[in-house]
Amino acid sequence: MVAQWAAHSYKVRFDPNGGSGTMSDQAFAYGTAQSLAANAFARTGHSFAGWRCGDATYGDGQEVKNLTAEAGATVTMVAQWAVNSYTVSFEANGGSKVASQRVTYGGRATRPTDPKRTGHSFQGWFSDK
Repeated sequence: MVAQWAAHSYKVRFDPNGGSGTMSDQAFAYGTAQSLAANAFARTGHSFAGWRCGDATYGDGQEVKNLTAEAGATVTMVAQWAVNSYTVSFEANGGSKVASQRVTYGGRATRPTDPKRTGHSFQGWFSDK
């Protein structure tokens, strides 16, 4: 007599963690390496930074194997997000140079030191010339 074995199947569920969009659960079989589905979630002002499952982190589309040995289990991958940052530039329009500022999404630039221009009075910052 020879023992016969069937690998346990399990699924991976994807949690958007504040993002929007949908992703279907993905089927896996114990003992078989398989790539995670590509991220389909989006989050305004953020960039996708990978997946977290317990204490482990995984890249987008990374190949994984044996995330659980439990038959019929669901393993949840939680999207990780990095806040985007932007450069705010100040056009001095003939005045002295004003340093740019790096601002994260949802943040605000701080008022810079007023530029100087010989023979002129600074009138403030405007979005148009």
